Amino acid sequence: EKLTSRPPADEELARAKALAEKGFLSGQESALGLASQITEFENMFGDWRLRDAYLPLWNRTSQSEVASSAFNYLRPKNLSLVVMLPKGHPDNKSVTEEGLTELSRKLSLSLSPEMAKAAPSFQEIRLKAGPRLLVMRDATLPLVTVRMAAMGGLLAEKPEQSGLNNFMTGVWAKATDNKAATALSRAFEDIGATITATSGRNSVGLASSFLASNRDEGFRLFTEVLTSPAFSPEDVERVRPEILAQIKAQDEQLGGRVMRLLARNLSPGGHP
Repeated sequence: EKLTSRPPADEELARAKALAEKGFLSGQESALGLASQITEFENMFGDWRLRDAYLPLWNRTSQSEVASSAFNYLRPKNLSLVVMLPKGHPDNKSVTEEGLTELSRKLSLSLSPEMAKAAPSFQEIRLKAGPRLLVMRDATLPLVTVRMAAMGGLLAEKPEQSGLNNFMTGVWAKATDNKAATALSRAFEDIGATITATSGRNSVGLASSFLASNRDEGFRLFTEVLTSPAFSPEDVERVRPEILAQIKAQDEQLGGRVMRLLARNLSPGGHP
């Protein structure tokens, strides 16, 4: 209702366009993603070639068109509502068509030119501080992907520190010294960018992806997260229950328990 009565602001529409463009282009980074897009356009519109017109049409979308579409389509009569309850649940018999209809009414409904293709090639640069920088140019898609990796992970932990690197990366990209969690998340959303921190068996890393048109701001935000993470007590305590839930989920999966048991028996004294 809010979207139909008040069109999105300029910055809201620009943010939505950036996120949609980023998602659409990211789907073309793999053969599977590209095949899925072609199949989707063929099934929905009867012509896979219309995929090439998607971004130009999307970028021309106006605020009034968004409001008009919301008015026409985001209505309770167009809503499909599915309720799944366990077999024998006491509420099963109380779920009626009238009840679902009433519930649906209460729900809040909110809301290129062809690229020159160049063969990818790596360029290696040794930075003065020591790290090695690998650059690969691929003009197929107007996207920038940057990844940082360093030795760490389980390999760097003592038995009593097990899981510390995983906990650290869970908090790493939450906030910086200059931006609280909400502000940092909004800054990445504004340019259609993503950032994630990961921890593995022998490394830790940081990865980000953004549109080439937002290259300067994307690199600036990535550098800020890399060099000045906040690691605030609030973010640490916010992530702690998430980590504990992940550990509990691992213990409930038979496959994971078997693999951990195998690892303990293969290396009783710890992995060399």
